[in-house]
Amino acid sequence: MQEILNVLPLVTDIQLLKSSNTIEFILDNVQAQAKDYQHSVCVGLILCEEKILHDAIFKHMSLLFASLEEAQDYGLELRKKHWWLWCRADGDIGTNVEQMASILDQLLSFRHYLISLISNHSKN
Repeated sequence: MQEILNVLPLVTDIQLLKSSNTIEFILDNVQAQAKDYQHSVCVGLILCEEKILHDAIFKHMSLLFASLEEAQDYGLELRKKHWWLWCRADGDIGTNVEQMASILDQLLSFRHYLISLISNHSKN
């Protein structure tokens, strides 16, 4: 998987954590990780700080993840005072440049959409 990430233009500062099958990297100026579970790969990036995601928008996002087929492989994780947005993909993604690039692109796009929801909610 590290070799795949090395060739992608939006990916920088790649670090392999061998003990946990995790790769940390920067994706378009956002802290990200990829975890290889052999049967699937999970790719995640920081969405926002913990205090920014209020209950109402969290409930809305949870319903979005559950109701849209396109969003069912996504999830949120609270870790180290940040919400992380994760996407699960089939295991062979770690060996396919096009699939990895597509997943990273979708993850960034979904992140931008969710940040716009958070921003709009904060304005109201």
